[in-house]
Amino acid sequence: MKPLPEITRKAYDEMVEYTRSNGIRLIIVLMPIQIEEIFCRNRGLYHPLENYALRAATYFEKKGIPVLKLRKETSEMCGEVIEVSGEKKFSGIRDYFIPEDGHLTVSGNRWAKRVLENNSRN
Repeated sequence: MKPLPEITRKAYDEMVEYTRSNGIRLIIVLMPIQIEEIFCRNRGLYHPLENYALRAATYFEKKGIPVLKLRKETSEMCGEVIEVSGEKKFSGIRDYFIPEDGHLTVSGNRWAKRVLENNSRN
């Protein structure tokens, strides 16, 4: 894979330097935000949209920064009982993301909170 763009590396380096010089423990959290990535992952496949996250993870890991990769946890998005518009239903991936936007819905934010809490205990 090609390296991250120079502007991205500079921004990441500034973030790492700032946190280190101010005694802040930086932990990078990478979670899929594109439905295509999650559909492929849950079928045991790979989607090229994941390339950026893989390159970013490698970049931070080489600098000794811990990286939480929440790729596997996306399987929890299928079949969870959630409430939508006052009714309970079994969830699907689309219940967690705003279509064509990449931002999390209310259910998506609850999922992210739960996954981060579980990972922080480990």
